[in-house]
Amino acid sequence: MITRAAMFCFCASLAAVSCKDRPTRESGSPERVGQVQPPASASATPTPQNEGSIISWDDRGPMIGFRPTGKDEYHLSLFDFGIEQVEGGKPTTFRKQRWLLSCSYPEPLTRHLRTYCRLERMVIDDWTSGGLQFPVVTVHSHSSEDGSLRDLRADWPSGKLDFKVIYTDGDSTDVMIRFEWSGTSMHLRDFKGVAVTRGLLSDEPAAIEYRIPRYSSVLSVPIELKGFRSSGEKAWDDLIATLSPEDQAAWAAIRTDQKNRPDLESINARVQAAFPGWKAIDSGEKKLSPEEERRLEQLVRDELMAAFKQWLTKTSLSARAQNRMLDHVAQRLPIGKSAERIMPR
Repeated sequence: MITRAAMFCFCASLAAVSCKDRPTRESGSPERVGQVQPPASASATPTPQNEGSIISWDDRGPMIGFRPTGKDEYHLSLFDFGIEQVEGGKPTTFRKQRWLLSCSYPEPLTRHLRTYCRLERMVIDDWTSGGLQFPVVTVHSHSSEDGSLRDLRADWPSGKLDFKVIYTDGDSTDVMIRFEWSGTSMHLRDFKGVAVTRGLLSDEPAAIEYRIPRYSSVLSVPIELKGFRSSGEKAWDDLIATLSPEDQAAWAAIRTDQKNRPDLESINARVQAAFPGWKAIDSGEKKLSPEEERRLEQLVRDELMAAFKQWLTKTSLSARAQNRMLDHVAQRLPIGKSAERIMPR
């Protein structure tokens, strides 16, 4: 369903104002949030993968740490694994995680005789908003020092490590790690994480299991490198560069007049009037049918194009320039293709 916030982001693509960040729901506030949108020319070719060991000689798990010979010290320093999230007995397809865990006994700085652990979770979600689908990457840090990793219990000689990951909203995940020793090398034997929290598919409490996949894989997530202007604005600037000198001068004059912009304020009122009970729709109390969602998307697009066309006719741009601009915007406005800003600021 397209809420008013989603519709605002859609309008922002034409008005050149910033959409508010819409990260996926993740228990706890992320330290860093990045919206990742693949460029139109992004290759679908998988990234080459370092296969690691190519012959399976035994059933030992991967090495995750060590203990120095002759010392009562333990270091779990190589725990870097992908994490699957399982709900209702099935792995979710819209969320992947990467956990980097490091633990030491004794504490590395104070040398106190207790275990210290730090966990960094990278969460990659496939997020859909207003018909737009893009990956969102968030990074969350937890440590036994700040209390976001609690109930830490370690029996290093026996190969046992348990703790609880605490999220800022009060939810938590119980984690159990079992490992075995091969000389001074620590090898992972079992991993399990269990939480009872709000599921991604429902607001009702749901049991969530976290597990390490049996085999490694590569997740290709294109990263957008931000510039001073968006790639959408580059396409617009390229269009302007092909116009006549007169039209380029006219556009330069328009850019300097901040009040000379399409009127988009009235679109919200007309869209809301077309859907009775808009407040309930916007709050989520009332759900739109698939047909109503399609009608809303089409209405917003039509209103945007009409406002842009009406504004163009009042400018000094030539008819040819106006038509080319209309075509350019029309190709980029359909929901599901692009919500980047099209007109320069």
